[in-house]
Amino acid sequence: MENKNIHWFPGHMKKALNEIQAKIKIIDLVIEVLDSRAFLSTQNPYLKSVINNKPVIKLLNKIDITDKNKLEENLTSDDNVFECSITSNNFYNELIKILNKYYLKINDKFIKKGMKPQPLKILVCGIPNVGKSSLINLLARKNSAGVANIPGFTKGLKWIRVEDKFYFLDTPGILPSNYEDKKYALNLAMIGSIKLDILPKSTLVEKIYSYLIKYKKDELFNYYKLDQNNQDLQGFLKNLCAKRGFLLKGNKYDLEKAENLIIDDFKNGKICKVFLDNVDF
Repeated sequence: MENKNIHWFPGHMKKALNEIQAKIKIIDLVIEVLDSRAFLSTQNPYLKSVINNKPVIKLLNKIDITDKNKLEENLTSDDNVFECSITSNNFYNELIKILNKYYLKINDKFIKKGMKPQPLKILVCGIPNVGKSSLINLLARKNSAGVANIPGFTKGLKWIRVEDKFYFLDTPGILPSNYEDKKYALNLAMIGSIKLDILPKSTLVEKIYSYLIKYKKDELFNYYKLDQNNQDLQGFLKNLCAKRGFLLKGNKYDLEKAENLIIDDFKNGKICKVFLDNVDF
């Protein structure tokens, strides 16, 4: 990769942020869904400029495939995070428990006056493929009334009502049009949050392999059941082809198929648990 900004989706970021800015006045709480394997890379650096100091929960999804030790090293006391896996059986109850605390805190002034607490209006945001859609789908299934316009709120917006205490508002995927730090963009490509065609597939595989060899060597070779003697990428790909029977006509190795397998296995957390932010490889 050349040392330059990486661009994609021109104009997409501004449109999405404008939509959030138009709605933020009626919002009580923001949930930003992040991938815990690269929670710094999956944050939108421009989000702070539009949420007007609203309380924010950073929902660190996919914790089950994250190197938690490395993650904890990169968290600060200022990070209001919820480490979780949206697909886990206990996720929904844990989320509601956290939201109930905000419900009581934000409604404290009403409760003290003997007034009826008001439902929290919660904005859900996040870049592609971090789990935002999974969260919205889960909440929609928990809502027997389905997704609908809520009277009294901004006309035309689709809200999801959950347990009569919470109204969730989905937003478009917020992906910056470029990253000045190419490492962030590379991390997003490695976990599948941006299109692979923004950089050569061979470059992505090289970076994935470099990370695995440096930090997760044993897990890599154990997962694919290959001998560790050969640590050269091309040698590894050829051995993987031989092991899996990835052959073209004339018994030539189908290296592209091997590359695709490594990319998919890494992205889906099958090889090992990883953490990519602030890591050199």
